[in-house]
Amino acid sequence: MRHVLLLCLGAVLACTNTSAESESSDASTSAPSGDASTGGSSGAAVSTGQTSSAASSSSGTGFVEPDGVGLGSQCDIFEQDCLEGLKCTLRFGMGFELESACVEVMGTATVGDSCEHEGFSTGNDTCDETSACIGIINPAAGWSGTCKATCIGDIGEPTCAEAGFVCAGPRLPVCLQRCDPLLQDCVGSGEGCYFNRDTEKFQCLALAEELVGPGDVCAFGVACSPGLLCWEGELQPGCTSSACCTEYCDVDEPNTCALAEEGVECVALGSSQLEFESVGICVLP
Repeated sequence: MRHVLLLCLGAVLACTNTSAESESSDASTSAPSGDASTGGSSGAAVSTGQTSSAASSSSGTGFVEPDGVGLGSQCDIFEQDCLEGLKCTLRFGMGFELESACVEVMGTATVGDSCEHEGFSTGNDTCDETSACIGIINPAAGWSGTCKATCIGDIGEPTCAEAGFVCAGPRLPVCLQRCDPLLQDCVGSGEGCYFNRDTEKFQCLALAEELVGPGDVCAFGVACSPGLLCWEGELQPGCTSSACCTEYCDVDEPNTCALAEEGVECVALGSSQLEFESVGICVLP
């Protein structure tokens, strides 16, 4: 069994708390027994402050997602099937659960431009019909961010039109830059490379305003400084909370973990991206 700390739909949204659930792991996957990462994913676009399992994070894409995310409840974000002058995006529906809905296109900012979002009560932002405003998200209020392209394909196999980008997943259907967590090669300023548990891929997410370091307590994925991941505290010697920040590492290289003398090893995360299969995190095996 492995524990999965969900992304905060507020770190692919940055949130202030985390929740945990257990799920059975694939017998073919090598991973730590517990997790607490982001993307999720899945902070960024709706940056998920997610915590996932090392085998499987944030969300990144840093978030806690509501139980019900009814994509397609009023429209299809992938098809963008709203009437002219409207776009399909996420907003709060009944019971404050996120759902997809047709809202008025309020702005002309395009992919890569700065933007403003009113919050999920309305779902309105200043991006055009092809993009959504993503940043450190406050679900109840608004936020500033950058326009990110919406994903294409369908909810079963979301993808991105532009090479070098990955879809943050069906819960957060926006395209984020693909990145290398060991190189931290995100192009956008104020972004770091984090693991998205939903897609088991690495993507660039907006950084929290206050970042913490190795071994520090973390509430969501993007609270950790770039190069670190928020993970299950019981797998980290000296961690005094349910989750703390730990380093990324390479399982094919000698053990470089700071707490190697205390039994910490580099354990593979289980990325679905073949080129990152050897990327792991420093935890107790």
